[in-house]
Amino acid sequence: MNFTHMLKDKVLLLELEGDLLGANKENEVLEVVKDQIEEKITSCVIDISKVGYMNSTGLSFLIRLLTRFRNAGGDLVLLKPSEQAKKLLVITKLNNIFSVAQTEEEAVKLFD
Repeated sequence: MNFTHMLKDKVLLLELEGDLLGANKENEVLEVVKDQIEEKITSCVIDISKVGYMNSTGLSFLIRLLTRFRNAGGDLVLLKPSEQAKKLLVITKLNNIFSVAQTEEEAVKLFD
């Protein structure tokens, strides 16, 4: 998995690419998230449109990110999940836990 991040209007935008299987770059992403939360950035949009395969470890990673933002008084929105990711969220019933948006604008509005 590779990732990029940027800050836009007090919202952390993360883009994940590749397979989300855990361990690979998780710690780097968690460090970015920790630093942003310390700077009072508590809203995050994670673009997972370029995630190919995701296993239970990858789902656990997304849950940890969600938990960190919610514990800081914010929230996290998944952006443009791939078909495989959508199916996995439905099967695991995590579609009831995560907010999902199809555009960045829609995602940001969910924080209001």
